[in-house]
Amino acid sequence: MPNLFNPDLNTFKVPNVDLEDLIKNKTASGRYKDLADIEQLKKKKE
Repeated sequence: MPNLFNPDLNTFKVPNVDLEDLIKNKTASGRYKDLADIEQLKKKKE
């Protein structure tokens, strides 16, 4: 993923995706839980 980032937390790295990619992934999954999450994520984005 182009927007994957790995913050350095001293002794280990934790891979993360940015908010836009997370919304895209949840949209693509089509699961009811993920579709509900999208609304909350979009609110945080504002």
